[in-house]
Amino acid sequence: MRRLLIQLVTVFSLGVLAFVFARHWEPSHEVDRIDSGGPVPAVSVSSTTNEQDERARKMINGGLLSLSKAQNPDGSIGGKKAQPARIAITSLALLAFLADGNSENRGAYASHVRDAVAFLCRCSLRSGERKGYFEANGDTVSRMHGHGYATLALCQAYGQYGAGRKFAGTSGDLKKIIADAVDVIVRSQNSAGGWFYYPFDSVEDEGSITVCMIQALRAARNIGFAVSPVIIDRAVNYIRASQNKDGSVRYSLRNNRSGTFELTAAACATLAYGGRYHSREIALARSNLWSRGEDVFNENSMSYPFYGYFYALQALWFDFDESRWNLWFPRFVDWYWQRWDDNSLSYPENTFRRHKEIELGIEYRTALATLSLQIPHHILPIFSR
Repeated sequence: MRRLLIQLVTVFSLGVLAFVFARHWEPSHEVDRIDSGGPVPAVSVSSTTNEQDERARKMINGGLLSLSKAQNPDGSIGGKKAQPARIAITSLALLAFLADGNSENRGAYASHVRDAVAFLCRCSLRSGERKGYFEANGDTVSRMHGHGYATLALCQAYGQYGAGRKFAGTSGDLKKIIADAVDVIVRSQNSAGGWFYYPFDSVEDEGSITVCMIQALRAARNIGFAVSPVIIDRAVNYIRASQNKDGSVRYSLRNNRSGTFELTAAACATLAYGGRYHSREIALARSNLWSRGEDVFNENSMSYPFYGYFYALQALWFDFDESRWNLWFPRFVDWYWQRWDDNSLSYPENTFRRHKEIELGIEYRTALATLSLQIPHHILPIFSR
């Protein structure tokens, strides 16, 4: 009887803590609301055909297998093209493994999860003025993007599979590594509320970096790390300031050009991660995205379609509009399938128009596509609604 009472108290306490975390993340002042929200409908993917479901599963399974084969002895993932961005690409691949239910000691890719986590932990600077920043010799591309994705991936591993656990092969406590990584993000936010390619840059700003930082902070907040609401409010205000009248979001506050699909999708998803599910700015961004019709799949208008669709599907997922999800998700499945190669179990260069994502290697595209198709499985805490 005493044991039963202790268990009931524990469950109740955890529920209270989850409620408190959720309330503290939500903005302290909702502004520019355009609807009352109401009950959130369940999202289904019933509009996908059996054939589409089979194709999505085939691409996920194949993508995970090809990513596992691309893991290097040091735990990083990717071939020659991926090496200059291996922190970011390893983080995305790790997220894909985790999103399929693998952990460091469970699942078909347990060893790959363990080695990828160990690699990222070794990349964390343990001393100096950039303590907590993720850095690897020869990685010249990841920079703060890689730092954000590494923080996100380690937060997901930490949140899913055991707080405070020391992963095999790591040189320190995962909790401490995440705390230091979060501290770098917080200290790197500039006065405008944004972030740039390098840590502690107080002048420059870049929209896609800012998006990545907010998602990482949300992931950290979800597993109990302290993140001030002021940081999030400033970041959301940065997104607002970057938004054009038509709802699109531009590259930087210093850039007065029209916004891109990729950044608009990323900003839309980020506003949801910031708790602004029903704000005016997110409604404008959604309208801009989906009013494009079939032009959404016009690669000639994009430089980073795999990146853009990764965030577009997140924007759809946190739209809570079942009809919109059922309209668009099958189209994304078809787009990926048209570029899928059964032999390489990936998305080779000859299956799509040549654009900037070719420079980052096949593992980059495969990790993003695999992870995008896993969003409706909501195994990852960051995709949980």
